[in-house]
Amino acid sequence: MQIVILVRYDDDKNNLNFCFSILFACLFRMICVLNFILFFLLWFLIFA
Repeated sequence: MQIVILVRYDDDKNNLNFCFSILFACLFRMICVLNFILFFLLWFLIFA
């Protein structure tokens, strides 16, 4: 799964928007990975 980081290049908010977009992408990826791990553990506990 690829996450596209969209960055708006403003004059005064350039670095701020870039940092927030990277943080949001990392958070989103971590949440997806955690959800996948939890789902796999629940599936393993139910069907094992």
